[in-house]
Amino acid sequence: MDAQSEAKRLYAEIEKLLDGVMRAYDEGKDIDPNRIIEQHIATLVQVIGSMPDDLAQQWREKFMTLVAKATDFSDKLAEQHKELSGEIQGISDRNVAMRAYQERIDG
Repeated sequence: MDAQSEAKRLYAEIEKLLDGVMRAYDEGKDIDPNRIIEQHIATLVQVIGSMPDDLAQQWREKFMTLVAKATDFSDKLAEQHKELSGEIQGISDRNVAMRAYQERIDG
């Protein structure tokens, strides 16, 4: 398989995997996107690197659309992490207050 065909195949596969990861996330499933996609991206980068410069430049631009999509998803995960951290801190603060109140009543 030539580099152009291999790049097309890998690009489509990565795009499909990324869409699947995002769909699984939206469905509330536990996912590890790095483990799923990392090797495919590394292979695509190698294939693009083996192409003539003019062809590689076209693929670099397409590759950047995947990077943007992955970055958007990463930002979504980071926002959720921030929200969950705030919720956990709120629960912890309430538990500390409840224990202090209970100690004062029992006291």
